[in-house]
Amino acid sequence: MNIRTWLLQQEKLIFVVWILLVVHIVFRILKNNLRKKYYTTLGLWLNKENNEDIVYYYKKRYILDSINYLIILCLIVFYLYSINVNFGFFSVAIWAFILIIQPYIQSLIAYPIITTKYKIGDTIKIENRIGDIIFIKPLITWFTGRNLMGEHTGEVHTIPNSKFISTDVTHLSIKGTDINKNLITFIYNYDVFKVPYPILLNKVKGFLLDFLPMRSLEECGAYKSYIGHKFKISSTYEGKDLKITIAYLESFNGTAYSQEQIIWFIENLKIEHPTNIDINNKNNT
Repeated sequence: MNIRTWLLQQEKLIFVVWILLVVHIVFRILKNNLRKKYYTTLGLWLNKENNEDIVYYYKKRYILDSINYLIILCLIVFYLYSINVNFGFFSVAIWAFILIIQPYIQSLIAYPIITTKYKIGDTIKIENRIGDIIFIKPLITWFTGRNLMGEHTGEVHTIPNSKFISTDVTHLSIKGTDINKNLITFIYNYDVFKVPYPILLNKVKGFLLDFLPMRSLEECGAYKSYIGHKFKISSTYEGKDLKITIAYLESFNGTAYSQEQIIWFIENLKIEHPTNIDINNKNNT
């Protein structure tokens, strides 16, 4: 049998391979164009501070990959049907293959469950890791990381889909809000503030009560302990001094302004005649 005869016999296979190659090139170009829109040439997010851009990017990638997988599956079924494959033998081979790759099969089984229960952008907690789902593949799920305070870390994690059926997963309802927990820490020293600690603490609390808004149940999201509280203050000793930490919830857009105003107020307590701060002009975002 010469090469020409063999090629003629494999005409259907060659046709399918060529179509797969064209599909691969087309979707590769589409994904590269999408990547250029959100990535720099160094592989960094153009706007990494905006988590919505990351979620949108992976939503588009998820759609492209889903269409790609569907086309590949249709081509494989077409080829097997066209060559009249012995599906009895084929099914036995499939079961043998399943036994070999059993761990991966568990992830494949979990895949439709995940896509039904979760959406791109949903926030979950799994194995003590918190993040927003950005990509769901048949074997693994990708999500951006949040730290224990709920802030985005800029990291991207992957986890096998099988973990969603073998591990407890908490579906956090903080989607749709960009409220994060903010911390401001300063050191109290009597020689610096010239007032006793209780008096200083009351002044700080009074300012925070006037300055910070009361967050709604929806805005508090995963930070349930802040429902009904504008802020929390804790104090610990650091050597001979007291370290005071202020914790409060703030939107991404309002974080810089609120931190500036709170720090400004604290710094003004260090001087003899504090300047007045117009808290009425704050950005209620």
